[in-house]
Amino acid sequence: MKRFAIGFMLLFLLVGSVSGAMAMEIKVGTLMAFTGPLKEFGPPIRSGAILAKKQLEKAGLKVKLVQEDSETNPVAGVNAAKKLV
Repeated sequence: MKRFAIGFMLLFLLVGSVSGAMAMEIKVGTLMAFTGPLKEFGPPIRSGAILAKKQLEKAGLKVKLVQEDSETNPVAGVNAAKKLV
């Protein structure tokens, strides 16, 4: 959870430092557990990502969220991460 928050803070700093970003769409890939033993953590993290998207859009940026399920499984998580890249 701490890494996720730090990642979004870095995203805000990066977006704030790029003046030409207003005209382009920013894709944000999120990898979280929606299935498996840790599935209860996925929806709150997703809510945080949606909130960040709304805040960025309110600031005038176009944001597209791309979400993948890690399935709380290392192999599935790696495969899902590859889809995001």
